[in-house]
Amino acid sequence: MSRDYPSVRLRFDRVFLRLRRSDRLKLLFAVWLMSCIGGELPKLFYHLYDTTNTCLRRRGAMEVSANSSAGRRRESKIKGTRLEAQPLYKRAELEMVNRIANKTWMPGQQLPNEFVLAEEFNVSQGTIRKALSSMEKRGLLVRHPGRGTSVSRTTPEEALFAFFRLRDGEGSIVIPDTLKEDILRRQATELERKILSPSATEVYELRRVRHNGGRPFAVEAMSFSASLCKGMENDLPLPSSLYPYLSERFGITIMSASESVAAAVADEKIARLFSIEVGAPLLKVNRKAHDLADRVVELRESYYLTEFATYQVELNRGDGL
Repeated sequence: MSRDYPSVRLRFDRVFLRLRRSDRLKLLFAVWLMSCIGGELPKLFYHLYDTTNTCLRRRGAMEVSANSSAGRRRESKIKGTRLEAQPLYKRAELEMVNRIANKTWMPGQQLPNEFVLAEEFNVSQGTIRKALSSMEKRGLLVRHPGRGTSVSRTTPEEALFAFFRLRDGEGSIVIPDTLKEDILRRQATELERKILSPSATEVYELRRVRHNGGRPFAVEAMSFSASLCKGMENDLPLPSSLYPYLSERFGITIMSASESVAAAVADEKIARLFSIEVGAPLLKVNRKAHDLADRVVELRESYYLTEFATYQVELNRGDGL
């Protein structure tokens, strides 16, 4: 081969191994087709075949040692993230979380398998598996043995337990049902644009009166960016548990919420909704709800009667660390 094709061999020794695996196989196939014509081309085909096998064996050895320092050096960085200093699996995890946040992957959607994801992100299968496991622990993914991995769905029970803090005298959750409900699309206030997004020129304002066993105990006013929840006004009446609806309908997954609590008194409007006297004591709770990308996607102002329910929070030593 070297005597018959010295220039060809030199060229492919320098260039051929630099091609991606898929490109090498395509070129090999093309040379095989040409070799069917006869002549000297079969020699070139066998040379490329041997070169490809050598390259594949080298690649296989490096993939086996992907967890070693040499293998880790071969894994490419995921570009365009803000976690360049984080471990590679964390950067892969961030990229996949962003796909859920920007609705590329919707709740319930099946993810590509680990081999496909590893190829797409140009990392080892072990790195992808670690990223997926981390997301599963966070409740973002669900693994189905033998069926793959899918994006988690928010259940009404999970949303109620995680984001509703009113409890009765025995410590049980006070189940809220919707008594009255209306929605208004309006111009966003300056405060709403500042907190939700400067581009949130319009919002949906959802107002609800909630009851338990026929007793009104909560008045809620929620604001959402209209651009994130297009068509919400057409879905009335909305489900009692709102966060699963936001996840399924708009791909908005609520991951956390911050609340401030204060004492308040009923004005005329609130008193009329609760059928109580003006000036009656109430509990006022303001909430900011955050999605996967840590964006504030909901502003909520709630007033609660605490005659048969109290606002309960569990505190742990590690919460402030």
